Amino acid sequence: MGLRDLLRRRRIATDPPRPPLDPTVPLPPQGDWGWRPPIFTLDGRLEMDAAADGTELADGTKLFHDCPLAEIAVTQVLQEVPPLGLRLTVGGFEGGFLSLALDLPRAGWAGLSPSHIVEVILRAGGIETIYARLNLRHGPNIETLTETLRPGEGGGAKAEFDLGMEVFSSAKLTHAWLDFIFEDPAGREIVIEELTVTRRPRADL
Repeated sequence: MGLRDLLRRRRIATDPPRPPLDPTVPLPPQGDWGWRPPIFTLDGRLEMDAAADGTELADGTKLFHDCPLAEIAVTQVLQEVPPLGLRLTVGGFEGGFLSLALDLPRAGWAGLSPSHIVEVILRAGGIETIYARLNLRHGPNIETLTETLRPGEGGGAKAEFDLGMEVFSSAKLTHAWLDFIFEDPAGREIVIEELTVTRRPRADL
């Protein structure tokens, strides 16, 4: 065995495994991972009339707000693709924020580096503006990137988080999550019909 073959075998042995793919999530060109949160696929028969701050809606999915009235009803709704949507019916809202937090599975953040782009596609109705925030915990630090989604009435929107300008250590990455912050939610019936997250390598400049 020559030196070249030996080095090649060593490189293959040490390369991190590719993350598992969800065949139901369309990938962008060169995409190596795609995910749809379980709340849109697993029927937990979710139905609650007054969701308190920090309520866990599904595994890795929580609702946060600072409204003392807690007039927020949460329901899973049946649809075709994906099989479930999420409806937030907001009554009187005297708080400053309403957000949905989604923990990314390890397969999504393991091996994530500044050479990646994370893409979010969201389809929703009843809301004009949603702020999407990607949080990366590495060691004691948290890097945060924010993009604006404007799905319109029943429309779709896309956010791309380019990690090329962020400074973080892939080896120290321990957790990643997404926050979706709803602008002016009072009196709205917000229906999230689709939400997918993918990642791909960024082009070298």
